[in-house]
Amino acid sequence: LRTSPARPPPPLDGGASAGLPPRPAAHPGPAHPCALPMAPLHLLGKPLPFEESKPYLKKVRASGVRQFINLYRRVENLQCSELLWGDEIEYHVMRLEGEGAGRQVKLSLRAPELLEQLADAEGSDPRRVDGCAWHAEYGRWMVEATPREPYGGDATGLLRVGRS
Repeated sequence: LRTSPARPPPPLDGGASAGLPPRPAAHPGPAHPCALPMAPLHLLGKPLPFEESKPYLKKVRASGVRQFINLYRRVENLQCSELLWGDEIEYHVMRLEGEGAGRQVKLSLRAPELLEQLADAEGSDPRRVDGCAWHAEYGRWMVEATPREPYGGDATGLLRVGRS
């Protein structure tokens, strides 16, 4: 994240320690008892060039390890015999400019405004589990689709992939 040299980058805990409001959930939450809720990644600011990020790498690595340990402790005693999994598809939003041989493909920075339209088109019926949830991705030209609910570890789960 681009920050001034005197100010450290924002915390990697969703902003809770900085007094920021909690991130909205991607959808109401998992219906399956073994599924863990996943919050979408919301980035504030701009990425730092690699050379400028070097002073923060140790802190970022330590935070990642801490997050992994906390997640592990949260689920280490979870008893669930069913394999749950999902997929994700990342889409790039582009626009075509010009005509004929001079036609160009350019990035379209409309992803944030498209997310609401995509969610509306997907429908909000919580009983429909074969749909997908739409999330913001790294750049303003990217959106991500994930299954609304996790797939199970049998053939039925495989068949649901195509329907989502």
